[in-house]
Amino acid sequence: FEPELSRTVGWFTTLFPVCVDPGTASDFTGSAYLAAALKRVKEDLARVPDNGVSYGALRYLTGVDFGASAPQVLFNYLGRFDA
Repeated sequence: FEPELSRTVGWFTTLFPVCVDPGTASDFTGSAYLAAALKRVKEDLARVPDNGVSYGALRYLTGVDFGASAPQVLFNYLGRFDA
């Protein structure tokens, strides 16, 4: 499986912070790297318990500062839109 990403435009969002590791490569534009990175990010997101439902309760109702650092990159996903 090798997805065609050259015409992909997206706006990816979660309602909770998530750390993803797309891996390393010598060529970040190569189709093999992009396919592997996409798969790794998808797997990272799939490991979040209950799709992150508990994050809001833990963040806003406990009053505990988790000391999370500011992210280096922000992603914002609004879902799928049919053309």
